[in-house]
Amino acid sequence: MTTTLDDNDRSYKHAMALADRYFGELKLKEIDHETYQNFLNDYSKGRARATVKKANDKIGAPLRHAFNHGHIPNNPTYKVKIDGDNAQKEAEKYLNKHEAEAVLKELLNGIRVDYTTRYMLILQLATGARIGEIMGLQFKDINFLNNRIDINKSWDYKETL
Repeated sequence: MTTTLDDNDRSYKHAMALADRYFGELKLKEIDHETYQNFLNDYSKGRARATVKKANDKIGAPLRHAFNHGHIPNNPTYKVKIDGDNAQKEAEKYLNKHEAEAVLKELLNGIRVDYTTRYMLILQLATGARIGEIMGLQFKDINFLNNRIDINKSWDYKETL
């Protein structure tokens, strides 16, 4: 139930899956500049420029390594254009007080004991915890007497679903 991969491992695992999805059965020498640029262009649609840059850093590294060690004749990552949307403004990433109150009101409207997800979202609103952290909670992590929650693990919903 708890996460076994740290963020860095997860990032590399994601990059490997992404490379496999885009380049599949191609051999390194078959990935030329145009093929690689097309991958970046396609990947950039609907993503922030920083996200595309991270993908290029991780997926391009083995290509640059292969070129530097003479395994492929050209570096397909040389002078690629990194595109993508502008990053979201910090204020747009979070609910403001009025939005949070409106969400809470809707969550409480008609709440029942069997609406587990609503309770999870209310706890998330109250604590600021990430959804994976809320999903990873067990009753032993909640100290009702002292009004404390020990967030010590996270449900890795990306890997387990």
